[in-house]
Amino acid sequence: GIAACKLYKSGEPQKRAREVADCLREEGNKALKERDISGRLYSRTIVHFYLGPLDFEPSDETMPPTKDIKKIMDPAMEPIQTRLCLHLLQRGIAISNKGFFALSAAHTEEDIDQTVHAFGDSLDAMTAEGTLSRF
Repeated sequence: GIAACKLYKSGEPQKRAREVADCLREEGNKALKERDISGRLYSRTIVHFYLGPLDFEPSDETMPPTKDIKKIMDPAMEPIQTRLCLHLLQRGIAISNKGFFALSAAHTEEDIDQTVHAFGDSLDAMTAEGTLSRF
């Protein structure tokens, strides 16, 4: 209620949430690039996972690498996103079943490190089991 609103008034919680989201997006995108997987993490404090062909590298990392909504919302990606959710959950990370990470000021650098490590391990496991191709 009122106590939370007083905290938000300064803008610090929002700034902190954006900082941890930026870190997750940057490190997660490195993990994708290192594995030669065509996909990107993008957006602000709710970080979305796009998997598919990249039409371009956006100059603003909060934007998706395509303007084609059919690619962004491709229903063929749903089983892959579900599988990623399960792999992450087995590694102690819970995300939306639609493949996005919701971040807040409560998340620490350690949380982000654990998430990035679990993300990389999950990508590796999915590639090994054949549920994730490199596009």
